[in-house]
Amino acid sequence: MANICVLENSSVFIPCTFFYPAGYSVTRVMWGHERNDLYEGPFLYDSDNLNLTSRFRYNGDKKNNCSFTIQNVGRNDSGKYAFRFETTEDTGKFTGITGSVLQVFGKFLRLQPSVGGTIKEGDSVHLECENPCNRTHQSITWFKNGAPVREGSKLDLGPVSPSDSGNYTCSLSDHLGTTTAAVHVDVEYGPKNTRASPPMEIDNGTRVSLVCQSLANPPVKSYVWFRIIDGVQEVGNQSVWVTSENGEYFCRATNKHGSQNSSIVTVEIKGEFVERGSLNAELRVHEDCSFSLQSHADTPEHQEPGVQGCGDHGNSSCAPPYASNVIPKYQLRFNSD
Repeated sequence: MANICVLENSSVFIPCTFFYPAGYSVTRVMWGHERNDLYEGPFLYDSDNLNLTSRFRYNGDKKNNCSFTIQNVGRNDSGKYAFRFETTEDTGKFTGITGSVLQVFGKFLRLQPSVGGTIKEGDSVHLECENPCNRTHQSITWFKNGAPVREGSKLDLGPVSPSDSGNYTCSLSDHLGTTTAAVHVDVEYGPKNTRASPPMEIDNGTRVSLVCQSLANPPVKSYVWFRIIDGVQEVGNQSVWVTSENGEYFCRATNKHGSQNSSIVTVEIKGEFVERGSLNAELRVHEDCSFSLQSHADTPEHQEPGVQGCGDHGNSSCAPPYASNVIPKYQLRFNSD
């Protein structure tokens, strides 16, 4: 008995040979399905009734070859098939009762993901394409958002980055109709490319909106604006900060995976002078991820309090609130306790 796997809507060839006593002549050949009587029929193919459906084709003869083809296979074609033949002798009627068993699959492959819970940037993801017929010699293609990415039964991603997010499927390389349902990979990460409105000059008494933007997944949960005047002061807690005061500003974006500060932007009021370079100060970053700005002329009791939180959320490092390219403005030196 042969077990045969086949994809729905394809064709399957069932190989078969038969033998009989010497001196007998074969007069009739038939193929039947177990849902009917395998001895009496009705049969799927009967050499005495050639008006049967053309989906079932006899490829053999009346000597030793009894091969059989089923075209446009459907789910109802699953089950056991048996060959029967009759000869010129009254006792010469034979049925291959063990038959061949056909398994029909609508989707030939199953995708087994090891994706559970949150996938964070830097994690590893393992996907496996499972073939229920165990035909390991068949080539498998992986797709991301419909585009082929790799060959093989397994797909390992890692360490993952945001660019790995997408819908993944697999398919038999020579049967694209076997494409699986998609598994969605969503890579989460802390704020990136945090930026504030560019420097600008405004008229006296004019209000200006400073906008903080950042890329993050999940989206940024909170924005905080800071103004650098007599130290670092928190001035707002939304993505847009409206001000009419000159000075230098930066913002911080935060989600559950971390925080990131923008570079400094300058707001200048026409006719007013924004003093730069007159502050010889030291920005100290402490072990608890707070920072403080202290003039060398200050005594400890005049030290400005730090703003805490730059590293409270896991992956983000304790970065100073300014980009290095603005250090000359204040002759700042970054030190760590």
